[in-house]
Amino acid sequence: MGTSGSDLEIGTDQWLVRTGGRLTLMQALKIAAQGFHQTMQSRLSRKSQHGESQASEQLGRVNKARDHLTPVLQVLRDRVIDRQGQAMLNHSCRTYLLGAALLSDEEFRRIDFTLAAVAALAHDDGLVNPSTHGNCFTADSASEANFLLEKLGMPEKSFEPARAAVIAHFQPVLT
Repeated sequence: MGTSGSDLEIGTDQWLVRTGGRLTLMQALKIAAQGFHQTMQSRLSRKSQHGESQASEQLGRVNKARDHLTPVLQVLRDRVIDRQGQAMLNHSCRTYLLGAALLSDEEFRRIDFTLAAVAALAHDDGLVNPSTHGNCFTADSASEANFLLEKLGMPEKSFEPARAAVIAHFQPVLT
């Protein structure tokens, strides 16, 4: 962890190992500026005619995502509550459903709902269950995502997208 990791892509496993999830000041400023730029571009490019139809599409995506969340929660709810508490479970479910609402229809059609639900359920686990004090909580959260996917009987080859989502949620790579 002695090097800054500024030569690595933020949010990757390699970056996380080298830096412990810590950004340099310049990296943090760059990410903040990129996020602000994307937000402003998105707001300026939206057409005002979306209104009700966009809200209806979002509601449809949220309802479908909720239907996929239910069986995942039937298996994992007790584990998540035992480790994180009811408030964190509620937060994770809202995060998952908000993600569904914000996706485009095209992105939504490509999503693996089980992986997305598990990533949402595990994304902050390392905050309340840190294994190593001072390291980025996303590494511990990613390990919990792996455990939850195993508990669901998912094949190990499917773990990487959920793990990557958990790690990237704290240090997203913005393009």
